[in-house]
Amino acid sequence: MPQSSYLDAVSVAARLAKVSAIRPPPRHFEPFLLHPAVDPESTTACLWAPENDLDWLVPWTAHWQGPISLLIVTRKPLGPRRSPLPRSVARIMQLPAFNASLLSLHMLYLDPSTSDAPNAFLNLARLFSPTLSVLLVPALAPIPPPATLHTHIKTPVLVTNASHGRPPYPFPSLSPVLIARNHPLWCTERFLSPSRAADWDECLWQLHLETFGHIAALAVPRWQWAEARSSAQALSPVMVAIRRRLGARYRSETCVLALKRLEAFAIGERGRTRRVDAEKVRWLERTCKEWTSGVFW
Repeated sequence: MPQSSYLDAVSVAARLAKVSAIRPPPRHFEPFLLHPAVDPESTTACLWAPENDLDWLVPWTAHWQGPISLLIVTRKPLGPRRSPLPRSVARIMQLPAFNASLLSLHMLYLDPSTSDAPNAFLNLARLFSPTLSVLLVPALAPIPPPATLHTHIKTPVLVTNASHGRPPYPFPSLSPVLIARNHPLWCTERFLSPSRAADWDECLWQLHLETFGHIAALAVPRWQWAEARSSAQALSPVMVAIRRRLGARYRSETCVLALKRLEAFAIGERGRTRRVDAEKVRWLERTCKEWTSGVFW
């Protein structure tokens, strides 16, 4: 990677740390430890994993034929001299089945007291993806994905293991999402998340509102995903109650934001009034009734 591009990446990561919910802030971020040349028209699978849980990566690289943008999270000290790759990755790269030809690898160094922020980690993997189309994979996915998902998309697409049709909301837990790398919707970081599934559910809620309940779906029946046991965090009853309250507040705020976006569209440029889609307004009223009070329009 050119030195100037590397410095730009570090600068972006530093700015992200200032506004990120990750506390304490990351100690160091090193993008593109591996940065192979890829087909810009392909789709990059974006994932993150703790440094001590990478065995699933071998079947992934052996099966998935597209690029991978992987963020590895470690809480080990930096040390005065770092090898180009962590030992855990170097060990896997020596395995015959491992294929690093399309792997973009990034390392995020956290303080030992820092809790996981699954959506924030996935956002970093997406930000440093080498292609314009990305597949956000929230789980560690021990079962390999299909060989490729070459889909040029303008709006987010939910990937499900259903045999056919678009599943109703709430969507299946940990469903991956196809999305443009530069799409304005980014998965919000959540507080007190006990697991990847709980964190990702909030992102799926964002997508549900973004598409007014009409998100496109892509069925991949034979692909399965499961949450790693190590990613679940036990919460006390008090913390569970706090998280439930914060979750309700979050959904209320996202509903209000969706309404404001419709209002902004209605006003248009130079104060000209546009016709608002009444069906979308009614859909918001029904969907957000549980989370808000008062009249929507």
